[in-house]
Amino acid sequence: DADLERVIGAGHLRRLNQGDYLSKGGDPPDAIHVILAGAIEVVRSTPDNPEPTPVAYISPGEAIGDMALFTGKRRSSAG
Repeated sequence: DADLERVIGAGHLRRLNQGDYLSKGGDPPDAIHVILAGAIEVVRSTPDNPEPTPVAYISPGEAIGDMALFTGKRRSSAG
C-alpha cells in the first residue's frame, strides 16, 4: 500500500540470513524495521532466565522497533 511504499522509500533495504539478528536487547532506539519477506522471531532473556525465549513473531508487512524509537528507551528484546 502507499504508506508502506513511503516508509520503504525513506529507509534502506537490509537482507538477513536465518540466525542473524536485526537488533539486540540493549541496542539504542535508532530505527523502525518493516519486514518485507520472511519472518523475525523476537526473543528475550532475563537475569532469571538467560536462555533466549521467543516472545513474538513478526511477519511481512509488520514493523518492529517502533516502541523503542518512540519512547527513547533501549530495546528490551532481540530479533
